[in-house]
Amino acid sequence: MAIVLSLLEALLYGLVMGITFWLPIGSDAHLALMRLFLPMRIFDDYLSNQAFWDLFRCLLLVSAAMAVLLLYAGRLDPFQKGLRPQRKRQIERLWVLMFITILPAGLVAIVINATISDTLMKGWALAVSMILFGLVMVWAEMKEKTVRIENVNQMKPEDAVKLSLFRFLSLLPGIGYSASTMTGGELTGMNRSTAAEYTFLLAVPTAFGSMVYNVIRFLISGAAFSWFALFVSLFAMAVCFATSLFMIRFFQRYLRRHDLKIFGIYRVILGVLILFLALFKVI
Repeated sequence: MAIVLSLLEALLYGLVMGITFWLPIGSDAHLALMRLFLPMRIFDDYLSNQAFWDLFRCLLLVSAAMAVLLLYAGRLDPFQKGLRPQRKRQIERLWVLMFITILPAGLVAIVINATISDTLMKGWALAVSMILFGLVMVWAEMKEKTVRIENVNQMKPEDAVKLSLFRFLSLLPGIGYSASTMTGGELTGMNRSTAAEYTFLLAVPTAFGSMVYNVIRFLISGAAFSWFALFVSLFAMAVCFATSLFMIRFFQRYLRRHDLKIFGIYRVILGVLILFLALFKVI
């Protein structure tokens, strides 16, 4: 029975990560809420479970990024055969821009990782950030903007620097990588589809950098691991990967006709619900 329950939990976590990571609704907030009501207990002791959770969440992120690698291989691989020199330089330049975008916030995240984890578990912090950034998203969609970047090749280093500042918002509980990058992209001059595409591409260096960091932390911690924990992780990763493939394609089609206001409104509604749960000590 415990095995079935663990696999069911892995299925749900994989689905939720595969959906919420790509939509600008705060994947960390949804995972934190799930963990409050449906904690994964693979091991008997708290410390091993905590170490496993940090690694498990990172592996879900990697599986989501693998979907990007599959869908955007031609956009990300500068070593593919038959590539023209100009196209190769464009891909290499894209990688430079992505590292400019992610490194500042990534380095800060490493320093304050424990603080972030603790804060994410506090309902009031989730509620406030969800509500406030939801309102920011609605305002950003209603604001008149000048579009000057219609594909990622038109980005300049200063655009990557501006987006790196928005990425710092993703360190706050409940805001999320997708929401901060997409909204930041639109406010810095990207059209909506390009902001989403750049967000998808950023998932690759973000995920694999996070994996290296969390694997090192896990090994240093000396926490327990098992073949069952590996099996549960791989099952959840497969679910997340398949869900991500669908969600990326779906979201690309959605953005051709719609804006992001509905996601901002969703964040406000969910934030208010979380606030009530926090006030009544449910979370």
